[in-house]
Amino acid sequence: MERRSSSRPLFRRVGRRLLFVVLLLAGLLLLSFALPIRAWRTGELPTPPLPLVRGGPAVELPRRIWIDTDAACGAGRTTDPDDCFAILVLTRAAGISVAGISTVHGNAPLAVTDSVTRALVAAMRHPGGAPGVHRGAATPLREDGSGRSAPAHAALRRALADGPLTLVALGPLTISRSRWGETPRAPM
Repeated sequence: MERRSSSRPLFRRVGRRLLFVVLLLAGLLLLSFALPIRAWRTGELPTPPLPLVRGGPAVELPRRIWIDTDAACGAGRTTDPDDCFAILVLTRAAGISVAGISTVHGNAPLAVTDSVTRALVAAMRHPGGAPGVHRGAATPLREDGSGRSAPAHAALRRALADGPLTLVALGPLTISRSRWGETPRAPM
């Protein structure tokens, strides 16, 4: 029985020393977080400045745009407001002229996206007159380019005849590459 009593203090001493070492290591680990590190492996390394054109951006900003949208905000629980917000921002942006808006299936059927977009544009009361809303594709165009032509196709051709446009595609494209070639072109 004396052996057990003499082994208890030994276990206690070893246990205390082990506990002290564990606490010391934990304290050192926590202290290491307070040390400043100048550059992490993925850190903030110096980068060269971006080359900019004096007095403005390196590219010319678009002046005339065409918006192709599947806006369905407020039409159901699963529709998102991003297209409607983008239309509001783009039609109010200084220096940008919206040549037209085409509606397309996507977030909702074409009937819904068309009526939502028309209601949104009518509610805006745009000072320079509201951009025209044109009904686009109800279904995706086929790979071979065949499919029913939508009123938006003719409206886009007319707008392109007036000059270059930047196409802002907020939904599935009304215009297919295979239908138009590489880029939509104005009739000559």
